[in-house]
Amino acid sequence: MSIPISQKYKSMLMYNFFFNLTSFFYLLSFLFYIVSFIKQKDKIRILGFFINLIGFFTHSFNLILRTIILEILPISNLYESLILFSWLIMLIKILILDRKKFQFSGFFVFPVVLFLIFFASNLDSDIKPPLPMLKSHWLGIHGLLCFLSYSLFTISFIFAILYLLQERELKYKRIGIFFFQLPSLELLDRISYKTILFGFLFLTLGIFSGSIWAKEVWGNYWRQDPKLILSLIMWLFYLFYLCTRLFLGWQAEERAYLSLGGFLITLFTYLGTDYFLKGLHSYL
Repeated sequence: MSIPISQKYKSMLMYNFFFNLTSFFYLLSFLFYIVSFIKQKDKIRILGFFINLIGFFTHSFNLILRTIILEILPISNLYESLILFSWLIMLIKILILDRKKFQFSGFFVFPVVLFLIFFASNLDSDIKPPLPMLKSHWLGIHGLLCFLSYSLFTISFIFAILYLLQERELKYKRIGIFFFQLPSLELLDRISYKTILFGFLFLTLGIFSGSIWAKEVWGNYWRQDPKLILSLIMWLFYLFYLCTRLFLGWQAEERAYLSLGGFLITLFTYLGTDYFLKGLHSYL
């Protein structure tokens, strides 16, 4: 059942209000995390975590409201995809990185999420009906799987950076704040690996579901589209990463650099088709 235009307008005002609330609570939570990281006060971090949960609630409400208005998963333009992308990263932070043994690791997620939200705030947020071809259940399945993989690759990227920072402090015997606040090198490497492993699985399923959708829409499983080609390159790159871990015996530092490279490929796959390589998956 369609929502009347007047009601959609009121919903849009509410949506913008909760978007601003989300930005405020995330920023406030990040400030608490910064203070707790510097002062090494766990109670301040816990307070920041609860503020983070409030922001995540308003973030979730935004997604639900927009889904109700559009009657499909809101992912048909760059603004909507950024909101979903940042929500999934924050979901992973809350479910995994805020566990006790990771302590302040989740603190490093905030700059990424806040950047994505700031990026989205400068785009057109008007609610517009999606193209007819996007009105399919495959949009939600394919899009959610792909952005889950992007989010996990982002977390792996963050942990790879933390690994290199921690490793550098140990290598040059300059023990500082990172050494005392972050997990061990082994744990940082393990989380980076596991997030890539699950991200690779979701990416595989995302490409597979997209192929089925393409068959329904275009009559074949593959089109010469920039994002499809880049997705295949990304899939092969992360397959290579897994091989270096499982079969080739590469050192953890080398894998950390691979994770950084994989994230750059992921970022270009996501945004490159909008700003540089126009194709069927372009948002702009």
